[in-house]
Amino acid sequence: MHQPENPARRTLLAQTVAGSAALALGSLLGGAPGVASATAETPRKAFDGGRIDVLIVGGGSAGAVLARRLSERGDRRVLLLEAGQAYPAWDYPRISALSLI
Repeated sequence: MHQPENPARRTLLAQTVAGSAALALGSLLGGAPGVASATAETPRKAFDGGRIDVLIVGGGSAGAVLARRLSERGDRRVLLLEAGQAYPAWDYPRISALSLI
């Protein structure tokens, strides 16, 4: 069955392939991705009641990545809200294994 052309799908696919190629090329050239350490000892900034440019609700994998990328620009203030339980880092494999996904 022939599917009609979808320019948005083609654009998304092209961007995904280009992004993946750029990441692969960076790895081959010796570039290392930035790694953020999220431990209990990591100091957190208290919210001072000032302006917020971006509010992200949900600190799952997508929310955390989005917050990290948006906060790379120093003049942008990003607030990430998470109401879920905080699990120790070593406990995630067990939690994921018990998931119903």
